[in-house]
Amino acid sequence: MFDFNANDAASHWRKAMSAFQSGVKHLRAKQYEQARDALETAVDEQQLAATQYEKSAIPMPIFNKHLTYGLMASKLGIAYRECGQWEKSEAALRGAIESYDKAGKLDATDQETLKESLSGLALLLHSRDRAEEAIPYENRCAELTQLQQKQITKPGFQSKIKVLILVPFFFFLATMSLGSCIHEWQPAVTTWSQGPASANWPVVSARIVTCDPYTNSSSGQIYQVDLDYEYMIDGKKYTSSRYGWNGWNDQASDSFAKGHKPGDVVQVRVSPAHPDMAVVDPTFQQAQASGGYLKCVILVSLALLFYAFCAWAVYGTFIAPKHAKGV
Repeated sequence: MFDFNANDAASHWRKAMSAFQSGVKHLRAKQYEQARDALETAVDEQQLAATQYEKSAIPMPIFNKHLTYGLMASKLGIAYRECGQWEKSEAALRGAIESYDKAGKLDATDQETLKESLSGLALLLHSRDRAEEAIPYENRCAELTQLQQKQITKPGFQSKIKVLILVPFFFFLATMSLGSCIHEWQPAVTTWSQGPASANWPVVSARIVTCDPYTNSSSGQIYQVDLDYEYMIDGKKYTSSRYGWNGWNDQASDSFAKGHKPGDVVQVRVSPAHPDMAVVDPTFQQAQASGGYLKCVILVSLALLFYAFCAWAVYGTFIAPKHAKGV
């Protein structure tokens, strides 16, 4: 069923918003007379829209009439003041304040507009030699400012819960990153300290114990080999799993896996100073060997970033608000 009141209300509402936007634009351009005329139209249309919505059989709460009137009346009061229409300015600003008082809970934008109305009315009363009347509005404006500061600095319950959930998670990630760095650091140091000289190590025969290839399911390419081999030095058995200092690549993995199997004998290089250290391919390439150090740098950076986030979140949520309140 078509509701003419609701239709009229929507039409008045569109006109009100259009006139309000025009009025604000004129205010910013300091075209105060044009702003006044547009804002007067906006207020009139807003009130007509509110009346029609109240008459409508279909509830259409698309706007809070008190909030919208407060916003428009506040801007109109400023325009009146700039045009020298003191009485109308005072009436509009008082109307805006009363309307906001009726609106209930105000969000941050509404609070700013209310402050604008309070300070504007106080300024107007001072200019009219009515300083005593201005004091309550100045005090209320100051109280509203303090309330906004508390709202900014005091975290809500949901914020605290989010921090209590996120901080342990990111702390865990930071600790894991640091642990991974420690795990990567020793191989990186070993590669750089032993790799360049390994080509001159003595050659020893070793028997392959494990030679299991890892194959890419889509291409069938072997990209890594799970390798273990054992060898004898001075009658003592040693084992190693190191193929080369530069890690596995597709070509080396494929070639080695297809040419070797458990039980085969391969020639390995063994460190004279550390017989437990052996390598099948002693080729050392600085660019590829630097990857271990690069991983460590990235992991440490991530750990520091995560730890910093945890500290910032805890401080901003639980410590800073107390300092702000002087606790």
